[in-house]
Amino acid sequence: MSKTRNVRVLWSCLTILLCIALMVGATYAWFTETISIEHHLVAGNLDITLKRTHLSWSRLGSLGEMQEGFSDEVVDFSNPTQRNVFDLTADTLIVPCTWYEATMAVENNRAVTFGYWIEVVPTGSTSNALAKQLEVTVTTYDQHGEVIETVTKSAGESLQIGGEGSYVGILETDDPAQTFKIKVNFPDLGDDNNLAQTESVSFDLIVRAIQVLKE
Repeated sequence: MSKTRNVRVLWSCLTILLCIALMVGATYAWFTETISIEHHLVAGNLDITLKRTHLSWSRLGSLGEMQEGFSDEVVDFSNPTQRNVFDLTADTLIVPCTWYEATMAVENNRAVTFGYWIEVVPTGSTSNALAKQLEVTVTTYDQHGEVIETVTKSAGESLQIGGEGSYVGILETDDPAQTFKIKVNFPDLGDDNNLAQTESVSFDLIVRAIQVLKE
């Protein structure tokens, strides 16, 4: 939530882009390791850190059973990397009831106030069965850890929380990091899951930030 009622947009803008690609093969879905993060700095210099602070999952175990787990490894995604925010590789099996959820933290490292918002944009097919079945959920939180908003769409739909002038949060220099979660879920839809075999889908998780100035 905005801590300031009146803000003036300045010229600094930063976009952090995470491209997440998925495809289904045989009777399983696969997450590829294809992931990229790019900075699109229009002007100025916003020193922002984007980190994954927690990862949880329910996935297929070695004996064919579903297993839940988590990792508290802190991973910095502020710079370009091939690492997947869900720590998935091309040989990771995705079956119905599988889900992964990453907690991301946005930090301000400079004496510049900025506001940010979040988008999830499909970059591949939006009409195949996997794009329609795969659920993407983004949940945002305020500085006290209270939920601001939760939005769920299929991987074939665009999702946005906040926007320019209606920021998810505004971070000043000494403010603590603000967090959001992104979750992907492959629900059990019975025989309909078979329609997703051999299909593929990809989408971008985009964190946009722009400098603001209190009036």
